[in-house]
Amino acid sequence: MGRVGLLQLDSVPVVMRTQYLPLFARLGPYDATLLDRVAYRDDEWFETWCHEASLMPVEDEPLMRWHKARAAAGQTWKGLVEFAAANQGYLDEVLDQVRQRPLAPAELVDPRPRDGAWWGDR
Repeated sequence: MGRVGLLQLDSVPVVMRTQYLPLFARLGPYDATLLDRVAYRDDEWFETWCHEASLMPVEDEPLMRWHKARAAAGQTWKGLVEFAAANQGYLDEVLDQVRQRPLAPAELVDPRPRDGAWWGDR
């Protein structure tokens, strides 16, 4: 993992979640739970948004501070700004849930009805 430097995350699996595939290509068959154990123990890696959701080594976090500063100043994608403005109550609810305890995105309570059976249908 140390030589990779950045590993793209993708939550929509076709064969398997995308972050496991580059390691398979480099290593061949391996225990896929190894990535989870390495990436999320001892705070050696962190999740960030580069061009995509990614895992990066903690020592590279300063490289992303400019991006975080722009987002904090509202200089982010227009769609995110519009979503935040239109859904402030929902965002406040999500923050309240996250402040109560650590949780996975699937554990968040989403009050909106589903429009269909597919992932993301709202």
